[in-house]
Amino acid sequence: MTRHTIHLRAGWVTEAIGTQFCSHRSFGCPRTLDPDEQLWLVCSDFPNSAEVLLNDTILGRINPSGEMVANITELLRPRNLLSIRCVNQEPTGTVQLEVRTVA
Repeated sequence: MTRHTIHLRAGWVTEAIGTQFCSHRSFGCPRTLDPDEQLWLVCSDFPNSAEVLLNDTILGRINPSGEMVANITELLRPRNLLSIRCVNQEPTGTVQLEVRTVA
């Protein structure tokens, strides 16, 4: 399996929602995916648990110091909104997209 990684570091906006914080950023579909390619979201190394959403669809939860991996190929739009809801204002973890070629 071949992987191409896109790190989502900058461009996050954080807002308070009740007792939680929501950090979100938009991104475009990286390119037209080939039939044997999929786009995966990989979130890891968050200090607190968090809920991850893409285009208002819940993808799952990240446990502290854990990892959440989701195939987001079918949820992609030309412009996408990725949201991470947690109890701290600045979630400090790794968020990346991976274009994976499957055999």
